Amino acid sequence: MAAGICALVIGAVVLVSTTAGNNSPAPGGSGGSGSFADGETQSQSRITETIAAPTTETTSAAPTDARSLLQQQVDQDRAQVEQLVGSWLPQLSAKKPDMVANGVTYDYDAIWADFVTNRQQHPQALLLWSGDYSSFKYPDFWITVEAQSFGDGASANTWCDSYGINKDDCYAKRLMHTGGYTGNTLLRK
Repeated sequence: MAAGICALVIGAVVLVSTTAGNNSPAPGGSGGSGSFADGETQSQSRITETIAAPTTETTSAAPTDARSLLQQQVDQDRAQVEQLVGSWLPQLSAKKPDMVANGVTYDYDAIWADFVTNRQQHPQALLLWSGDYSSFKYPDFWITVEAQSFGDGASANTWCDSYGINKDDCYAKRLMHTGGYTGNTLLRK
């Protein structure tokens, strides 16, 4: 039995050697295994391609630019934000690129930094995109809200007062998918 296996292995080696060693072109000068300029046959080339080390592309799972970070945060917070639809919340920030507020001209980096600062001060803060909700006046703002729901706008504004946040930076907002800005925003006096 061992002699039979040995003969089979030797036969396979001879067959591979014969096939791989065939450098002559097919009759008529084309077709078959063909001949390459460097003397390698097409079948050798296929073998080389098959056993060549695979190339690996490295992709970063974490975004590196602020706009991507903002979008990733919105995506991450979406389920929690959706649970707050219909509730009044303290809105902590509304920013968009090229907006000037408190002496800062906002770009994506500054908007991301604003969100991070709000999250450090208020760990329950969530980020959303205003265009996903009908209760915002403009559809192109990155909005930071506190994830505490209230039954009315006055209570949400009391929360803002209790934290001593400027009236222009924190006021009551009700998240809605229907209806508009009017009736879903209560500014502080």
